[in-house]
Amino acid sequence: MRIPLVLGLLFWGGLGLGAEVCPTPKVTQPRWAQGFAFEAGPGYKLVRVKTPWQDSEEVFSYLILSPGCPKPAAYSTTPTFAPNPQRLVALSTTDLPILVILGLEDRLVATTDFAYVNSPEVRARIEAGKLEEVHYELEGELEHLVMLKPDLVLGFALSDKSARPKEALGRLGVQLVLTAGYMEESPLGRAEWILMVAAFFGLEEKAVAHMDQVSGDYLAWAAKANQTPTRPQVFVGSEFKGIWYVPGGRTYQSQLLKDAGARYLWAEDPQRGSLHLDFEALLAQASEVPFWLNPGNWTNLKPIESQPAFQGFLAVRTGQVYSYTKKLNPKGGNDYWETGSVYPNRVLKDLISLFHPELLPGYQTLWYKRLQ
Repeated sequence: MRIPLVLGLLFWGGLGLGAEVCPTPKVTQPRWAQGFAFEAGPGYKLVRVKTPWQDSEEVFSYLILSPGCPKPAAYSTTPTFAPNPQRLVALSTTDLPILVILGLEDRLVATTDFAYVNSPEVRARIEAGKLEEVHYELEGELEHLVMLKPDLVLGFALSDKSARPKEALGRLGVQLVLTAGYMEESPLGRAEWILMVAAFFGLEEKAVAHMDQVSGDYLAWAAKANQTPTRPQVFVGSEFKGIWYVPGGRTYQSQLLKDAGARYLWAEDPQRGSLHLDFEALLAQASEVPFWLNPGNWTNLKPIESQPAFQGFLAVRTGQVYSYTKKLNPKGGNDYWETGSVYPNRVLKDLISLFHPELLPGYQTLWYKRLQ
């Protein structure tokens, strides 16, 4: 009679035992990022990614479930991950410095187009033959990725159309997490996506420490820049197939310029993504603006000098055209989009040195240079 009694005690005590075995993990909510948030329950963390691309209303959820804990019925169809994934794939170079800061680069088994990679730690793995190369759009790559057996794939989408091939991975047993730092409205929010990635590994404290250092420096320099008596006007934009793309007013680029002590031409526009303009519309609004930033990946003025219409811009006539192409690898990969994404404090100092050089005498920019 004792055996049934013991079994009965274990059975009826299961709820209490389960509560101990599957405690609710602590979550650290983002301070600046608006595009993701966390929830938690017995044995799990839930990551919700909001607005993964421009004009998207879809929310993507990811469950991080502790071993031995039951999957909540409410999340029966939610993509599920074990904590602390060991085999990683990154489909964007902006995720590489995040992995390096968190000390996870040795877990990478594949990443996107090698030519664009700048992080020395990742380049060393490429040169040692320890990484596979995949295309970020996954065209013809699904079988390749399945064979790599990754525990976690970090990717991004620019539209619903580009998200669908990535969703197909889930049906093949490979789980992908969408990152969307580029949709944030502040540079600190963009950088804080390191916290979202860290949650899968239990490395939130390391991510918070990084953000504490970055945000402290960023906010201190923003305060200095915004105490200056002048705020020069600036426009940003580059052309692709006849269309000029400029950041809307609710983008991290717009906030970055404001924090650098400048007046962005489209600061009041409500768009969270890019505005699409023809050249005539751009010229009509920006012809007398003294600074032009980010005219594409140009490294000199030859593309501008070859088109007489550009002389209609005051910034061109006075030589105030600046590009973020100072730090390129031998194959043209731009470190601005990689390291700059997690160190907005350093990008901010580059910009302050352009608009308010008196605040940073003798400063050598990291990414920005004046085109000549």
